[in-house]
Formats: sequence, C-alpha cells, structure tokens
Amino acid sequence: MVRGICQAEQEATIEQVVLGGEGVARTPDGVIFLSGVLPGERVVYRVAGQSAAFRRGELLAVLEPSPDRVMPECPLARPSPIGCLGGGLRSACPGCVYAHVKSEAEVRLKQAQLLETLRRLGGLSLEALEGIGSPISAIRAIRYRNKAVFHVARSGKEWQVGYYGLDNQTILDVPDCLLTVEPIAEAYFEQRRRPEWPHTLRDGMTVTFRWTQRDGVVWWRNRSDPRTPWLTEEAGGLLLRVPADSFFQINPWMTACLVSEVEAVIREVQPGAVVDLYCGSGLFSMAAFRAGVSRGWGVEVDGRAVEAAGWNARQAGMTGYTFAACSVERGLRGGGLQFSANGLLAIVDPPRGGLSEAVRQRLLQLSPRDILYISCACDTLARDLRSFWADGRYRVRRICLLDLFPRTAHFETLVWMRKEAS
Repeated sequence: MVRGICQAEQEATIEQVVLGGEGVARTPDGVIFLSGVLPGERVVYRVAGQSAAFRRGELLAVLEPSPDRVMPECPLARPSPIGCLGGGLRSACPGCVYAHVKSEAEVRLKQAQLLETLRRLGGLSLEALEGIGSPISAIRAIRYRNKAVFHVARSGKEWQVGYYGLDNQTILDVPDCLLTVEPIAEAYFEQRRRPEWPHTLRDGMTVTFRWTQRDGVVWWRNRSDPRTPWLTEEAGGLLLRVPADSFFQINPWMTACLVSEVEAVIREVQPGAVVDLYCGSGLFSMAAFRAGVSRGWGVEVDGRAVEAAGWNARQAGMTGYTFAACSVERGLRGGGLQFSANGLLAIVDPPRGGLSEAVRQRLLQLSPRDILYISCACDTLARDLRSFWADGRYRVRRICLLDLFPRTAHFETLVWMRKEAS
C-alpha cells in the first residue's frame, strides 16, 4: 500500500516510459515512477508515495526537455500545480497521458511497450519479436472519438459533467473533450448552454453521445431507449447496422485500417470457415465474407448486437453465416460449431479483460489452424497468447500495432498465429 510523504526536491533522468504512460527513472534510492515525462529528459521531482517495490513522484520541472515534447492542445492536459507546498506539475485530466508527445514519438513508445509486454508477460522469443511489423500511426491525433460517456456529479445547484479526475472519484468538469469528433463536441456544447439542462441531471448519472456519418449525433442519459433506431456504421467500405448502446470501435478512421489488416490476413490464410468470437454486430464476419470466406459462425453475449449481426449478414448475402446470442464460454461448450478445425480461422476480439481460462482451453481443444487475436489491452493479450505458443503448438506469423486511441495509454494489437505441423 502506498503511503503519502513529502520530501525534498531530487533530480533524475528518465530511462523509459512504460505501459500506462508513466516514466521510469532509477536512482540511488530505487525506482521512481513519474507522469508527464519522456525518455532522456532530466527532471526535478519530489517523492509523493512509496511501497516496498517502488516509489511515485510529483514532477516539479523538466530541466532538459525531449525534442519529442509539445504543448498539449487541451487546456485540461496542460500541467498545473498540485500536491503539498505548491506541489508538482500534472494535468487535471488523467486520460490523455501522451498529450505532451509528438504523434510519431507516441506510437514509438507504444510499440516498445508492446514488445516489452509480449516478451515479459507473454514469453515471446526475441526471434518472434524481430518479425513484428511497423506500427500504424493514428490518422487523427484529436477529434476522432465517435462516442463519449460523461459522468455527472451534482450537489445542490452545483454540477459537473465530465470524466473522473486524478483520484478516480472526483468528477472533473469537461466543457469540451478534444478527443471527440466535432459533431459530438458541438452537440455537447449546445446541451451545456441550455438553462434547463442542469435540471435534467442527477448525481451519478451518465450522459452518452454517439455519432455516425449517416445518422449524426444521438445522445441519452444512463441507458439508451431500446426503441432507438439502430445506427449505421461504416468501416473500410463495409456498411452495417449497430444498436446505439452496443459495442463498436470508437475511431472510424483507424477502424478502416484495422479492417484492412484483418482482411489482408484472411486473404493470406484462405480459410475454409471462420469462427468469430465476441463478434458484436458482425464486422469481422463481414470482412471475412468480403475476403472470400463463405462460411462462418459468430458468438456474442449482447443479444441485440447478435440480432443486428444476423440482419447485416442477410443484407450482405452471407447465407453461410450464423450467429449465437450467448457467452463465448457457453457457445464453445454447447457444440454449435459445425466446422472442421482443418482450415478453420478463429477470430477473437475480446473486451479489455481478455479471454477467460475456459475460452483459452476450449480454443486449444478446438485447435483451429489459424488464430487472429485482436486486442485493446496488450497485458491481457500477452497473458492469453502464452497459452498458445508456450508449448510450441502455435507460431506467431504477424504482429501489428494500430494506434486507435491516440493521446491515451491504449492501442490496438493484431496477432496472427498458425498451428505448427505435428
């Protein structure tokens, strides 16, 4: 447990920036973690807390800035004084951990973090890591999010609508999030300026805005009305209907790149059939069909998304595809899969928590010829992949990082594995 302390100023040189965005420096007193820094920078800090394994510090000044440092576009991401005795420098909003970094440097940092995580947690050999492809940088660094979920804190006549702050409890009022697309920013501003809007808010409420090119902006408080018409999303030339509160990738420009990478793997694999796990509204099944795969089976726990996947498949003429509304664990256990493992491609796109132990074991039993794993969390990705390549059963053929979430600590990773000949 970290305990609060307040010490004298110290200097250090940042060695690296690790997964999550914090910089690491090694000092005579041990390892120190600092936010808002870059590799090679000489900084002044004060220790703010420590545990048995490491210390955390407050950044006081950057003596020797990196050439990759820039002034954040967002006022809430610019450093401001915090902490004891005037304290350190840290942005008010913790979400954009790379707001102070040039885009090309940001993707280099993320690539290094991916490699280190796959090596350290996933046990991937250096030989396999040498085959990793170049990362795909974000097309837009800001104004890319097609969805925003704002939290409400209200006490009497005072109210804040925005994101959780540094303490993960206080709601930081956010008049404009620069990550949201312009139409969402405009709609959000229009609501905030209405005198009656505060009277419609309740403490603890969420307010969600979602945008598509074809539908414009829709928004709702807490959960969307089930009667809300489905939205029309477009990704790399694929058109599909998606329920308003169902999952879809939040960066339309980079989702098109992701679909292109998925299709490239599928065309190279040339599978006889695909199993699309965590299929949502059927995006990757549609990509597989366009890439020439006539048969497929999708599983998704969101029943409304599965309904949309079926509708999308019918509209696209995907007569050889079926979808099941259940958990992936139940779907794989229930025997709904009718395809032979020989020539089978399993596409898995799980939520941030990754695959459960049951899903990993069932996939190993199923033993598809190829596995295409798409992940937004490389730590759980590495944990899961260890199960497939630890005993040499599968070999990595391709790894690709796509920066779907610029300015934040997150990124998307695509990993293609092929079963080794027995």
